[in-house]
Amino acid sequence: MTQRTLEITGYKIDPPNDTALGIMIDVRGPFEEYSMLMVYFTEEFVREYFKIRWFKDLPKEEHKLFRDHRETFILWAIARVEVWIRKGGKEDKLFIDYEKDAAWAAKVEEGQIKLKSRKEKEDLYIFER
Repeated sequence: MTQRTLEITGYKIDPPNDTALGIMIDVRGPFEEYSMLMVYFTEEFVREYFKIRWFKDLPKEEHKLFRDHRETFILWAIARVEVWIRKGGKEDKLFIDYEKDAAWAAKVEEGQIKLKSRKEKEDLYIFER
């Protein structure tokens, strides 16, 4: 059984690209394998998934949403990294977009898709496969 640690090392709200939020995750695996990933949530995902009205101040809403739904964003980021690991991913930037990921995100949030990782401590998960 192969084990990897997934450690959340930082957050960027309203990063300097067209995304609303980025979560940095270090992935360490067997044989000193190491990857540093950034999981980005597009502005469209945040606006549509959380039904933010067009007249709202999106950056202000992003801060509030991340504060109120931090664990949900982390859950989505860890779930996306698990998919990346299973597919043998090479990219270092992963995106969660409304059009292709909304149904998946709802299933993760509702527990219909379960994480394979277990939370070891704050911001540290263990993934075994």
